[in-house]
Amino acid sequence: MVASGRRGGGARFILSLPGTVKIVRENLSGLSKASEHVFATTPEMWGAVRRHTPATERIANNPLFLRDMTPWPVNISWALLADRRSCYAGSELAIPFAPIPASRRAAIEALFVRVFAGTPASDDLRQLAGQFRW
Repeated sequence: MVASGRRGGGARFILSLPGTVKIVRENLSGLSKASEHVFATTPEMWGAVRRHTPATERIANNPLFLRDMTPWPVNISWALLADRRSCYAGSELAIPFAPIPASRRAAIEALFVRVFAGTPASDDLRQLAGQFRW
């Protein structure tokens, strides 16, 4: 049984090589991302967040903001620069850290996307304040 597990592991390793090579090539070449210039301006924005919110306060985070900065679609700017807890960091980060059904996670994602797009439903802000203590 050990031998078959090793073969399976070797096959998985070989299958991972194209993706690994792509990531290494992008990292070495300095591949430009569409939002890199926006990301360069966010320290000032997050500095204002730190000045105007207590260190223990949670912040609402736009899950679509800068999501092309990493190979996975996650907004990392709040985590790197805000030094605050986020009340929602996007569906991809909710999967491992919030044990909720996929349908509930999708509803939360839609709520945050609507609010940050400027098109909230009538009860969206109340939900953010009540359920997420934003």
